Amino acid sequence: MKFGVVIFPDSSCGEDMVYMLQDVLKQDVIKLWHQDHDHQNVDCIVLVSSLPHADAVHQGTSAKFSPIVDHVIQFAANGGYVMGICSGFQLLTAAGLLPGMLLRKNEQPLLYQESCIKPDHHDAPLTRTLELSKAYKILGPQVQGQYEISDQVLETLEENGQVLFRYCSEEGVVIDEYNIN
Repeated sequence: MKFGVVIFPDSSCGEDMVYMLQDVLKQDVIKLWHQDHDHQNVDCIVLVSSLPHADAVHQGTSAKFSPIVDHVIQFAANGGYVMGICSGFQLLTAAGLLPGMLLRKNEQPLLYQESCIKPDHHDAPLTRTLELSKAYKILGPQVQGQYEISDQVLETLEENGQVLFRYCSEEGVVIDEYNIN
C-alpha cells in the first residue's frame, strides 16, 4: 500500500507515523504537506496530530481549513482509505468525514497513558496481516478524545468495517473499562 501522511506545522507525530509505516511496516510513504492540493495517488491518507500536544482546543476545527482537507474529503468520497490518529481523528469529525464529536474529558490533566488495542477484523488493508487475538501497546496523551455517537451510528460504523481496533487488556480482553476514550 502507498500511504500519504499529512504533515501539519508543529505536528507532534507526523514523522513518527512516517517512521512506523515506512521503516517498521515497510510500506511506501509520501509526506503530504497540509498546504498541498494533491494527494499524489496514495491508497490511504493518514491524518495525525495537527498541533504539538495541545488538546486545549478542538484541533480538528482549525486544521479542517488546510487546503489538503478538501482533497482528503474528495478522496474519501471516491472510496479512498482515510485514517485519523490523535487530533487527526478530531479532524475527521470536524470535516464531516466521521459522524459524532469528540469531547474533552472532564477534570483530567494531560496524561501519557499506555493502553492496548487489538484489531477488530482482517477486512482492512491495515489490519489484514495482524493477529486478531494479539494486544498491541500504544502510548499517547489523553485529554480530549471522548468520542460521542449514538448506538445506531456505532452499529453502522461496525457494519461498514470502519472500526479497525478496540481497546483491550494486555491479554486482549475487550471490555468497556479498557476504553480510554
